Amino acid sequence: MPLDKSEVVNDDTLDAIEQLVCDLDRNSRFLTDVFVDQKEGLEQKVKERIFEIEKAQHNALSIAEDLEEKSRFANELAEKAKTADQTKSEFLANMSRGIRTSVNAIIGLSQLVFESELNTQQRDYISKMHSSAEKLLGIINDILDFSKIEAGKLILEKVEFNIENVLTHVADLVAQQAEIKSVELIYQIDPAIQKCLLGDPLRLG
Repeated sequence: MPLDKSEVVNDDTLDAIEQLVCDLDRNSRFLTDVFVDQKEGLEQKVKERIFEIEKAQHNALSIAEDLEEKSRFANELAEKAKTADQTKSEFLANMSRGIRTSVNAIIGLSQLVFESELNTQQRDYISKMHSSAEKLLGIINDILDFSKIEAGKLILEKVEFNIENVLTHVADLVAQQAEIKSVELIYQIDPAIQKCLLGDPLRLG
């Protein structure tokens, strides 16, 4: 004999089922709200992260462009400096050659005059002029190799020289000016110093 539905599903059962359905619906809406909130929060974090990455990429690109510009500017300055150095070296070389030609002429003429008939004072003057011109020529020869001076590659001579001759030459160079100013010029060599030394007498004198 079949059961009567009213006997199986009574009012209490229906109320319980209805309550269960309500609870399920409420829980479903809650979970949906939680999921939506989490999704929106995650989307916001993703957007923020993407913005940070794009900003970092933009900054990196700006830095790269700035470095490229500075590198280009530095290369331009280096090229200008190189050109300026070449121009300066050419100028010094041309000027020094012109001066050297004149100094060589002075040396040659002074030698000819020295070999002519001169009194003692004239011979002394010509001798000093000749010696000074030779010293000047040595300095000019160094200027012609100016690039070595700038690079710190100028090699000093290491030859034997007489210290008395060097000091005498220095005294001769300034003697006239000292005499004009009524200054007595006296130099003395310590007996303990050897007269024959090793070095660069041109630059020392």
